[in-house]
Amino acid sequence: MRSPHFLTISVASLSMPDESVPSNIMNIFSVIIPIIGLIVLLILLMIWGWHHILHYREQMRKKLMETRTVVTKSFGILDEDAKEELKIFKKIKTLQSLTPEERLFINQFKKDIEAAEKTILNEIKE
Repeated sequence: MRSPHFLTISVASLSMPDESVPSNIMNIFSVIIPIIGLIVLLILLMIWGWHHILHYREQMRKKLMETRTVVTKSFGILDEDAKEELKIFKKIKTLQSLTPEERLFINQFKKDIEAAEKTILNEIKE
């Protein structure tokens, strides 16, 4: 009987100096590219957020100006109505004199309208 002869072959891995440089470069790029991508994404998000905030502020400024205009017009109308009331009271006065309390009410009414207008406009400014 013959004994089987075994042939053993061993393969040693030889690393070539030329192959390790591209491998290292690929490893570095595989880390750097995602980091650069994240930084760019963060910058874009910051720019978008800043633009959104500026747009929101401008929109709120427009709404405040519109509100201020409406309030001013409304108090102007009320002031005209109060002047008409005064004219009516003056006509009534010729027929019948106003009591001191009625005069006080008329003066206080006009002052209250002016004070309310100033208060609302000051609140809008803030």
